[in-house]
Amino acid sequence: MYHKTIYCALLLTLAFTAGCANDPYTTITIVRHAEKIADGSKDPSLTNQGNARALALRDKYTNTPISAVYSTSTNRTKQTAMPLAIANGLTVTSYSTPEEVATAIISKHAGEHVAVVGHSNTVGDIILALGAQIPEGLTHPMDESDYDNLVIVLINNNGLATATHSTYGKVSP
Repeated sequence: MYHKTIYCALLLTLAFTAGCANDPYTTITIVRHAEKIADGSKDPSLTNQGNARALALRDKYTNTPISAVYSTSTNRTKQTAMPLAIANGLTVTSYSTPEEVATAIISKHAGEHVAVVGHSNTVGDIILALGAQIPEGLTHPMDESDYDNLVIVLINNNGLATATHSTYGKVSP
């Protein structure tokens, strides 16, 4: 009986360990907030097109478990992040600076997939703060009319980071 108890405890420990950060990479998806209303305010909401892009981000990751979603405290970033967070049973975690979000991801989410919503002038800084180089095809800062960029940063177990660039949703003009 004693050996069975030890064996069961060992199996449970292995199963728990295998389920925690067993991915050899931390994966970070970084996007700029979606299209915003041009109303002259400092904190505009998303346009209908922006809401559609936020849903496109959610839909892109339908079969990918996301363990955390970060955004700044502005309406446009939170509204971009919200559908993805809700689809994964999460709340959106606010951050203030690229360095702050990078530190949180590296310290809390090893081996997980995390999403970050930033701004045209911060996406590149987030990539750099995570230790990667700005990938070919991405300008930093982004043009004000550029909303379809999606960057994946992979950080391996040794802390080496690489970034790749793609797009999502409807193509920006």
